[in-house]
Amino acid sequence: MGFDSLLQAVEDKVQILQVFTRQVRTGKLAAGHAPVKSRSVEDCIWSIGQTFLKLGHPDPQLNSSGNVDFRIQRMPSAYTKEDPPPNRVKPGPVLRCIFHVASTMNNKSFQCITDMIGLAFFFLLRPGEYTNSPSDSTLFDFRDVQLFRGQQRLDLITASDAQLLTATFAVLTFHDQKNGVKGEVVGLVHSGDPLLSPTKILACHIIHLRDNNAAPTTPLCNYFTATGSKTILPKHITESLRDAVTFLGPALGFLPSDVTA
Repeated sequence: MGFDSLLQAVEDKVQILQVFTRQVRTGKLAAGHAPVKSRSVEDCIWSIGQTFLKLGHPDPQLNSSGNVDFRIQRMPSAYTKEDPPPNRVKPGPVLRCIFHVASTMNNKSFQCITDMIGLAFFFLLRPGEYTNSPSDSTLFDFRDVQLFRGQQRLDLITASDAQLLTATFAVLTFHDQKNGVKGEVVGLVHSGDPLLSPTKILACHIIHLRDNNAAPTTPLCNYFTATGSKTILPKHITESLRDAVTFLGPALGFLPSDVTA
């Protein structure tokens, strides 16, 4: 657009971001040079803000109060209303298949993949938040987890396995949200399902990490075997999802190639 990359000569940077946002939406500045949906526009603007911050400059989409400027905030919202209805697959049978298989195996790798799939589903996570992948998103780690039994917050180091497994409420702390909110806390209650529940998934994974003396900064996508620490990649998630879709067959109504992390 002819401006310096940090917009240092521009007083009202939001106006430039508005034009840029529109050109991304219409495809002029989109990676594939084709119109994109609102989520892609939102991701693009968020990435710009994160890059400014990493270079030591203020996020240009934020106002003096530290909130996303109203003009920027409304654009993705308006685009969402214009977008066609999403063609979504129904993940329920696929998730149940994966969790059932994991419960019959003693495989640390597949169990961690299963745990990450469950967390991604319940907490609506991006791949960069629950798998080790190049991304502007921040990986969740051990210290980002809280578990509660009623009003009692459990100590993840000293609580017994039984106490963790009977947790009724699970919390993740989001360090870098695309909406500019730092340290946002998202909590979910036990679903009632013995396997498909955010509290059960986090409790089991925390037990595995602490049994292996994992540090507080250990990413949740890590797991331990006899040969040391290993990590889950997006391709592992996609492969497991596609294997489950293949196993369940065409009655699902979608193909393995329709499913990715």
